[in-house]
Amino acid sequence: MLTGHLPFQGEDRRETMTQILKSKIHMPVHLSPDAQFLLRSLFKRNPKHRLGSGPEGVQEIKDHAFFETIDWIRLFKREIPPPFKPAVDPNDDDTMHFDDEFIMKTPTDSPALPASAGTHELFRGFSFVASHMDEEMEENEVKKSVKTSKVHGLPRAKRSQLAGDHEMKEDLPSSPLCPVNASALAQRRKNERDY
Repeated sequence: MLTGHLPFQGEDRRETMTQILKSKIHMPVHLSPDAQFLLRSLFKRNPKHRLGSGPEGVQEIKDHAFFETIDWIRLFKREIPPPFKPAVDPNDDDTMHFDDEFIMKTPTDSPALPASAGTHELFRGFSFVASHMDEEMEENEVKKSVKTSKVHGLPRAKRSQLAGDHEMKEDLPSSPLCPVNASALAQRRKNERDY
């Protein structure tokens, strides 16, 4: 944002990643010493050495000399007017503030592209289930069996006892989505392990 371009940019994603991991960062001479020091502190390869990763967290960044003119309290309250406010019609997909170079570019090597059909083959037979999931699956089965059986006429205390002292939540609507550990695949794998 300070220079108008990325610190590392290769021909494709792989080359960009290689530059991020191995290349030395070059600072434009027009940047102030405070800006250069801020960027070098934020671009440390080891996350533990980056500005803001210390015991004071984000306060280290806010206290940096580059931000000394910022009143953080007023900023968080949105009392500071922005230095530039683009005139954009909210009902229009206005792209006039984007460079034509990027608007006309065809996305390549992008993680946002849908996975190819062959990608699903990579996970065929994938069978890892975390050990704590077994307990959760058993608890869900007990709750489900109590909820779907004909015990709804029993007093709440008796239903709780049948459910292994798990609180029944009848008032909440059931979610149309099922947890991963309740999927058919997870149940089949659990049955295979128990067999």
